[in-house]
Amino acid sequence: MIEYFYIGFVIILILDFLVSTTLTAESSASVYTPGDSQGHSEAIITLTRGADETVYALHVARSFLHFLLAALLVGLLVSYNLMIWWAVLIAALPGAAVVVAFELIIATMVSRQPYAWLARMQVVSRTAVLLFRPLNGIKTPESLRLKEVDEEPGQTPVTAEELKTWAAAANETGGLEPEERRMIQSIFEFGDILCREVMVPRMDVRSMDVNTTVSEAIQAFIRTGHSRIPVYENDLDNVVGILYAKDLLQHTDLTASLKTLEGLVRDAYFVPETKKVDELLREMQERGIHIAMVVDEYGGLAGLVTLEDILEEIIGDIRDEYDPAEEQPYQKLGEDYFLVQGWMDLDEFNTIFETHLTRDLAETVGGYVVAALGKMPVGGEDIMLENWQATVEQVSGRRIRKLHLHKIEQSSNMED
Repeated sequence: MIEYFYIGFVIILILDFLVSTTLTAESSASVYTPGDSQGHSEAIITLTRGADETVYALHVARSFLHFLLAALLVGLLVSYNLMIWWAVLIAALPGAAVVVAFELIIATMVSRQPYAWLARMQVVSRTAVLLFRPLNGIKTPESLRLKEVDEEPGQTPVTAEELKTWAAAANETGGLEPEERRMIQSIFEFGDILCREVMVPRMDVRSMDVNTTVSEAIQAFIRTGHSRIPVYENDLDNVVGILYAKDLLQHTDLTASLKTLEGLVRDAYFVPETKKVDELLREMQERGIHIAMVVDEYGGLAGLVTLEDILEEIIGDIRDEYDPAEEQPYQKLGEDYFLVQGWMDLDEFNTIFETHLTRDLAETVGGYVVAALGKMPVGGEDIMLENWQATVEQVSGRRIRKLHLHKIEQSSNMED
């Protein structure tokens, strides 16, 4: 009797392997373009186009096999005189381990050549569809909701993971330009970006006191080129509103009689620096605002975020004829010699110079150097950034402006 349990166990494992392999191949192939299927039959392309019904049937088949596998394991343990609840508990552990191991092995094996594996598994796909077609009309509430948002009949919703798979495949085959790759990657990462990562820091915020005269405010707009400037009372931690240049221009009769800006400022919108930029973008759209003041955990001003800052995270720098000439974050001076701006983003620095500096200390190279030294450095002071020697070139106030980098080759020969 026990022998039948083991035979059934092996048969179910084989069937589960075949179904899971086919399901993985079907899901992977569905995000490739038809040109990727060259060398495979039209039947395979047809299977991928009708993936909705096939994938559903394969999911049902796999769930059915997992149920049989669990039932066999419980029956086997009960045959050894174990109580039913103990049998269920003990069977769950090896059963889950087997399923996870199968998924990892299959994903690694199939993802590189989905069409080739799908061609081998045609029989499995067609059999699953044939056997479980009567259940195809049974839908969960979630699947019904997905179906409702389909704009065209037969359109299959695409998940984020499928989009990532497609982007990775297109990248490997050269189907994407560098700027397209960067934009797609930015979209995937957009939901994880915080306001403090894109904001204009407090030290770079151009602002004016509420007691500034109208004529001085006009000159400030001309000088900075900004269309909106924060207005504060007494100090920058007490922002009372935002002054719009168009308000000055549209009310020339009023501004001529005003001595201060108090009657012209609009309410400011405040957000914490830990707020995600995708949430802020939605709020800006709903409220019709273009600028938000970012505050730290103590309520002080940390910086500001504009709608342009957020959009630049996706599409790159937006420049117009009034923007000053762009200053590059680094400049190559010679072989293994570079001049780096202190404001250079730490992630970009890690990518360019192949380092692994952590953002726990700071988000810019200059900030990292100050935090690592534990003091404000002076010009000419050195610090090692892994295999790069950084020399402080220029300091302005409490900010490092520029650093010289020189690569230090690590000697493989250790002297006694």
